[in-house]
Amino acid sequence: MDNRVKNEILIVDDDRANLMYLDKLLSAESTLHMAKDGAQALKRIEEFIPDLILLDIIMPGMNGYEVLSELKKSDRTRDIPVIFITGLSADEDEMKGLELGADDYIFKPFNETIVQLRIKNQLKIINQMRKNFETEIAEKSSRTNMPMIFYRCRKCKNEFNNFQDARNCETAHPQPVSVRNVQYTIKSWPYQVEVFFNDGTKRLYSADDLSA
Repeated sequence: MDNRVKNEILIVDDDRANLMYLDKLLSAESTLHMAKDGAQALKRIEEFIPDLILLDIIMPGMNGYEVLSELKKSDRTRDIPVIFITGLSADEDEMKGLELGADDYIFKPFNETIVQLRIKNQLKIINQMRKNFETEIAEKSSRTNMPMIFYRCRKCKNEFNNFQDARNCETAHPQPVSVRNVQYTIKSWPYQVEVFFNDGTKRLYSADDLSA
């Protein structure tokens, strides 16, 4: 059984053909979630934090620019990488997206190789940040009385001392539930960590706190 942890990508596009194309192109390497418009996308993000968002610009209701602006208003979602997928190819359209905080642009019609490379590059960054942050937490814990972080598989309740082992455990169960159901202490991974102390109190640490 392949226990490799897949990144989770939310694809937001009102064109069913585009959703089907991206599903076929990316589903082997990533766990995909779909939303047909901006409002549905924001609702999905209330349920889980994706590793990456592929966001169309021209959609009914909220357009992609408006969705990105909403994401940037919240500490919980502001750091989620966003790649615009759009048919708007004018310089001013791309400039507007980048000014709002988009991490990259993919233009329609899709070039399969470019799509895969741009997404791979973004996921490589976020995965490295996870690795660095988890290492820093462990090192900080060993130097202070801050407790170690433990991660729990909600399927069998076993605890692990690293995030990936917990997710791998859940994936290995005969009837696995969503990988986002792993009960870990990261609130906006990899940016915030909620630490539970032995006396029952808790504190929310940011990356800056842990770097101090």
